[in-house]
Amino acid sequence: MASAVRRVEAPVRRKTRSHLSLVAPVPVRKAEGAGARASQRARAANARVAFWVFVCLLGVSVVLGGVRVAVIAQATRTSLDEGRLQAAIQAQRFEAAQLEVDHSALSSPSRIASIASGRMKMGAASAVHYITLPKEAKGSSSPVRVARAGSGVVSAVSTLVEISAGQAQSLLVGDLGLAGSQ
Repeated sequence: MASAVRRVEAPVRRKTRSHLSLVAPVPVRKAEGAGARASQRARAANARVAFWVFVCLLGVSVVLGGVRVAVIAQATRTSLDEGRLQAAIQAQRFEAAQLEVDHSALSSPSRIASIASGRMKMGAASAVHYITLPKEAKGSSSPVRVARAGSGVVSAVSTLVEISAGQAQSLLVGDLGLAGSQ
């Protein structure tokens, strides 16, 4: 049988590399190695503590910033509401002043006299009479009655006074006066 053929080549010279030299390790004492590891652990623990302190301070500053923004937003909202309320108060004061002017113009005696004489054909009073009520006694518990129960003239006069007062009020102020008296 045939044998395997081998090819043999001449060795190729390669560039020589510089030889690496081994550095002999420095003998480490067990006591120094344990101390070095302990100091590394201590530095790692200090780094973790510093990290968590930083995270906590960052969280506190974020919360304080949020509170500050919320307070400023509430102050702005309150300021805007205050401005709206001031405007509403000023409008109401103006309206009240206008109503006072209208009231004084409508309730002036000269206007009432002109309406009474012109529309209602009333004349000036020839005599003025005042009704005075007797003073109530300090010990009495019931009010003093001016009109007697059987007096029909007094009740008729009081009814006429109420009717004429209602008509005068409707002439002076209109429907608003009637609604205000009820």
